[in-house]
Amino acid sequence: MTAIAFYGTSLPGYHRALPDDWGEYGPECLIRGSLYDAGSFAALAEGDDLTVGRIWTPRANTRRAFGVLIPSHGDFERRVVSLSDPRGLKVWVFFYRGDVSKFKRVASGDWRAYVSMDRKRAA
Repeated sequence: MTAIAFYGTSLPGYHRALPDDWGEYGPECLIRGSLYDAGSFAALAEGDDLTVGRIWTPRANTRRAFGVLIPSHGDFERRVVSLSDPRGLKVWVFFYRGDVSKFKRVASGDWRAYVSMDRKRAA
């Protein structure tokens, strides 16, 4: 397994998205867990919500360095999970290890919709 399900600020078009020459973003997916707005990044924590993500697959030349390229780091832990949709597909997902109680929960689980609504309110 080499695919990762990204969410939040790691989605294409956001500042933490991976470069195109490293891999390819595929279809949307649903990840079991609760999404939080941590200010400069999105945090996924254990929970019963569904979070919208995108499946990312590394290119062949990136796969060899995959464990070094994107290990668990800092406040995030990389885990293997079975997606809710597509049902049963196993991918890596980064879960936030810290305390999410200080962050605002993104009730919809959809970072793009959340950011879009936030911008509309600010206008």
